[in-house]
Amino acid sequence: MAQRHALAENDDSKDEKDQEACLTLKALAQMVSPASAAAMDSGDEDECMEEVQHVLKRIMMQKKAACRRKVAKIEQEAQAQICAMVSNCAAAIQKEEKAAHATLTKLTMQHKAKLSQHAQRMEEALAAYQGAVAAEWTEVQKTVSDQAAALQEAQAAQTKRQAGHKRKQARVDEEAAGILRDTEAKVKRARTKAGMMSSLAKVLQPFALDKGLTVD
Repeated sequence: MAQRHALAENDDSKDEKDQEACLTLKALAQMVSPASAAAMDSGDEDECMEEVQHVLKRIMMQKKAACRRKVAKIEQEAQAQICAMVSNCAAAIQKEEKAAHATLTKLTMQHKAKLSQHAQRMEEALAAYQGAVAAEWTEVQKTVSDQAAALQEAQAAQTKRQAGHKRKQARVDEEAAGILRDTEAKVKRARTKAGMMSSLAKVLQPFALDKGLTVD
């Protein structure tokens, strides 16, 4: 007697679960396709499941294609931005180095011209008197000292520029790393949205197996 009562309770519980599953499937069918819901109301659950499966497959394919396009666009934009930043930085460095080299070359030529003039005047003064040579030699020493000071200043400026270049490159590297992190986050969010349809397909998997269908 107790066994028959337990079996009856199990049957009632199974009926309740089947009814709940049917209601859930009907709600999903209404959301995906009103025609599928109408088919379920008419009692054709196999046709309803097949319609829901086709619609879900189509939606999932569209979502995956949209996700791939969005990811490609995000990556292309990030790559273009980084390339532009690197190119601009390299162009700025090249321009600055070119200007510095031109300035140093000009100073060197000026100093060489002055030294040549000093030598010529030394030869002319040597024939006249030794004092003039000594005075001109002092001027030569001053010019050489000025050249050494100019070279030292140029070297100090070069060192300063190199430090500035390193800072610029470090900023570019830091900004590029930030862009890559943002890009990875955007890609992750895009893929997460695309994965929502896969999760929905997994919810339907038990019902599809009962009907001998598959949900990709």
